[in-house]
Amino acid sequence: MPFLKHRVSIHVKATSQSALGESEDWTPLTWKYARVIPIDSNSRAAYQQNQSQITHRILFNKDAVTITLGNNRIKYEDKTFEPIEPPFENGNYMAVGVKEV
Repeated sequence: MPFLKHRVSIHVKATSQSALGESEDWTPLTWKYARVIPIDSNSRAAYQQNQSQITHRILFNKDAVTITLGNNRIKYEDKTFEPIEPPFENGNYMAVGVKEV
């Protein structure tokens, strides 16, 4: 069974200006295989002590995708995740701390 077994969609923020003001939309950018890992309760408590609301960690192949805070979202099944930590390399993988929105 492959390690990166979850198919996720990377979305990019698109803003447009109208008479009613600025509107924000999330446009699909690409599909990638990743591993979506829920954070256990002990780890979640440690993150909350650091004022972080991380709920999951998502692993990608190291050079597969560029994720930027505030500009990307990740969709997996019926869940939407927002990156809240800068991506970091973890061996052959890139890990991103996210929260479910």
